[in-house]
Amino acid sequence: MVAAREDEARHTQAIAFFKESMQVAQSTHDPERIKQEYETQEAKLRSLYSGFDRAGVAELLRQLSEHVQKNKLQLNNTMQVLDMVVAPVLAQFSDMQNVYSHLDDRVMPQRVIKQFVDDGMFLSEEDTKAVDQKAAWVKILAHSCPDVDEQQLRKFKLALKLDNFCFSKVPPDASQMEEQAAEREKRNRDRLMSYLRGLREFRNTARDITRLESEHKRLENKKKNLEGKVKALIRRRDGDEEDDPPIRPIELTPKEEESLEKHITDVDNCKEKLADLKGQKEEMEEEMKAAVMETYDDLFTMVLPSVSGQVGNVCRGIILSSGAEQFYRQLESLVHLYGRQVMPFLHGIHDVCSKVMTRPPLMLTD
Repeated sequence: MVAAREDEARHTQAIAFFKESMQVAQSTHDPERIKQEYETQEAKLRSLYSGFDRAGVAELLRQLSEHVQKNKLQLNNTMQVLDMVVAPVLAQFSDMQNVYSHLDDRVMPQRVIKQFVDDGMFLSEEDTKAVDQKAAWVKILAHSCPDVDEQQLRKFKLALKLDNFCFSKVPPDASQMEEQAAEREKRNRDRLMSYLRGLREFRNTARDITRLESEHKRLENKKKNLEGKVKALIRRRDGDEEDDPPIRPIELTPKEEESLEKHITDVDNCKEKLADLKGQKEEMEEEMKAAVMETYDDLFTMVLPSVSGQVGNVCRGIILSSGAEQFYRQLESLVHLYGRQVMPFLHGIHDVCSKVMTRPPLMLTD
């Protein structure tokens, strides 16, 4: 404080000297008088600021540089240690982000069965613990669709398993959740249709469709073979400059010309027959699909949507409830981890910064 007041007094006197010099300069036009006034004021300033310790200033700057370098190393070391301490915290946050995707697909059907039992569905202890889950699956179908014929439910059970409806991951976006549910139901609808088409009552139609598929495959192979022969004859006739070495065109014999025309005609015939076979096959498949839908309408319009919705809701409830509990445990662990490992190093960094920023400056000596 004393040094500060002394500096202020010196500055005030220096300003007074300059003002006096300015007044003299303004009141006279004699260059010799101005020169004398300048020399007088210069002598006063020299007297006022005499004793400036250049060596002391140099020493102060050296100490300041050394202090900054040491504290920079200390701060860097502390930051590196902090990175290592924060790593498990970041891992905890990563686990918390993926908390709803850690359920095992293999145990989800068993947890779904247990949830149905907890919601009031009767199931014997033996059926609950059964590995194949067939009896439990039948009970779930009957519980979900009590008005549907038992024989049709049995066919549904043989076509689809509980695993086909279960899932263990929930996307974060509601629209994505709906898309996944729609895709899952479509896959199950195709599985159900494939199974029902193989039943005895549709066997004759299925056999005819298989015959058309075999004929279509045979004609497709024949067409490819003929197209290869046509390509070879045309290449022989027209040559191929891009080949290495280039193939020079050769005039076809009358027999080769006749073969080329015949092969081209046969390819066109194959294409027409393939188109006809494809149309017949699609028509028969549509007729068969309509017959299956008419016979087992309840399975497609009642059982499949109902079971998809109920099992889907149970799976989502299990995932969200498990995720909430796991999230709480991880958050609790994160609090302890942060308090025991991270906070001490944050205090250390604060201490280092305080030393760097608030260390009192060294005072110059007279």
